[in-house]
Amino acid sequence: MKKPSKNLKTPLTITASRQVARGRLSHLRPAQYGVREAGNGSVTQARRRTGWFKVVLVGLATLALTSCGTAPITSPPKSFHSYRGIEFEASFIGKVRVETYQGSAKRIPQYGVGVLSTRTFSSGRLIKNGVDVQVELLSNIPPMKRLRPFLRYYLHSPHGDRDTLWQGHIAEVDYLPPKCENDGVCSGELGAKVISDGTVVFKILVAQPNLADVNAYLNSFEIVDHH
Repeated sequence: MKKPSKNLKTPLTITASRQVARGRLSHLRPAQYGVREAGNGSVTQARRRTGWFKVVLVGLATLALTSCGTAPITSPPKSFHSYRGIEFEASFIGKVRVETYQGSAKRIPQYGVGVLSTRTFSSGRLIKNGVDVQVELLSNIPPMKRLRPFLRYYLHSPHGDRDTLWQGHIAEVDYLPPKCENDGVCSGELGAKVISDGTVVFKILVAQPNLADVNAYLNSFEIVDHH
């Protein structure tokens, strides 16, 4: 067998030719690694259909990823937080800021419950790229018939969006599309989840560039313990 001519420049052909010259693949026919012998004994490049098929597949995959935009990011590791015996874990963006507010404990007539205090754990900027978790201590357990309307009271839209359960707790979820103000500042995708746990209400607010990232952060929240 003649050594392949130097005008062959495809990596597959060069690698195979070198392996043939070294005797590592001498038991195979030249056509099996991308070259064939012409009638005059010279070696020419084979246009193997399988090679072109792989190129087409790679091109289509690249096009699909490009057309779908940026892939969702992976939410960062969870961090542990607590407030008066109430423990939870969640993924935040950078440093977490903590603020506490005292409520009046006065019952809201239509819901039959009042708020004693609120602690907010914030990170990032809630306009485009932020995560907030609010922990509210209630004056009493909300009446069951008023519980879901009470949870919807915390959402962006007054009527709520989706009735759901989270870790066995009654919850509500709401989403808002991006919105631009008159000054040209535009928000990202917004999501909110409100969870009832006896005399505690958790509200998770997330702003991210796309809905997949919003859900990744919302779903990172986990109630650890409630003493």
